[in-house]
Amino acid sequence: MSGRRSRGSSDLGRRRHTKQEKPRILIVTEGLNTEPQYFKGLLHELRATGVEVYRLHVEGIGRDPVRVVKKALVISSEAPAGDEYEQVWCVVDVDDHETLQTALSAARRASINVAVSNPCFEVWLLWHFTDHRSHVNQVTLKRKLRDFGVHGKNLPADFPYAEYTSAMTRAEACGPSDDFQLPANPSSSVGRLTRMLTR
Repeated sequence: MSGRRSRGSSDLGRRRHTKQEKPRILIVTEGLNTEPQYFKGLLHELRATGVEVYRLHVEGIGRDPVRVVKKALVISSEAPAGDEYEQVWCVVDVDDHETLQTALSAARRASINVAVSNPCFEVWLLWHFTDHRSHVNQVTLKRKLRDFGVHGKNLPADFPYAEYTSAMTRAEACGPSDDFQLPANPSSSVGRLTRMLTR
């Protein structure tokens, strides 16, 4: 009896060690609330539908794009040996940031991926509900999102994360974006990050 139990335990141990863990992804966002909530909610949605997801570390720092890139460099450099991040992403807005081009250049030099939204992350959220292809500002985006029950910086419990595929299609329809150039309005390369997370 004990021999059987022991053999079962060692088999279980071998299976546990041979199981491949998903690699870690670091996402550092400019926003403190909305963006981290979105990515955590998206991962919850993906797990619920049986998609194997990456181990995700999301950090919102509420700073300008240059500080976002610098923070990503610091966090990724402090990862313990053997548990490094496979990819590092910064999620930033065009807004009125004068430092965006500097941040994009720094990210390129450091091989950091950047997901840029123009004018802001809210355009990516809007594409979960409806299509929008004409030039838009932050005030209009927030008003449109209110029509769908999204108020302020916190996403509602019933946010339609499952519509991420629609958002990707709508983002692509606005044209390809180069992560290291200032994108057109409206646009968002968050779809590229989302596609990577759902592979």
